[in-house]
Amino acid sequence: MIPDGPSGLVDAAMIDDVRQNVSAGAADSLYADFFEEVRNHGLLGQDDKPVDLALMADRAHSLKSVCGTFGLVGLATIAREIELSCLQHDTGRAAELAGRFQNIAETSIREAQSVLDGKS
Repeated sequence: MIPDGPSGLVDAAMIDDVRQNVSAGAADSLYADFFEEVRNHGLLGQDDKPVDLALMADRAHSLKSVCGTFGLVGLATIAREIELSCLQHDTGRAAELAGRFQNIAETSIREAQSVLDGKS
């Protein structure tokens, strides 16, 4: 299932696990780098059009793993669906999902940052 709204986008327990397994400064740095990777996800080109399916499948596979590891479960779910759509050569569905990934990336980042800041 792909989340349509802000609820269910992050797994606070997973974020806390990452934070507890590294020093506070390292967690902040890791998440800052990760958030930048999410923002520059590579699913869309400079013109906000989807990249070719092979590249999109590769990026989606990487994003699926890293988003899951860092607790952005909504984005991990979408990335998994993008990867499957690419493998099935469903260009339209992959493009739709890439747009959805982009649309909820900042909301996901804000929610994760809130957990990191202890506000959630």
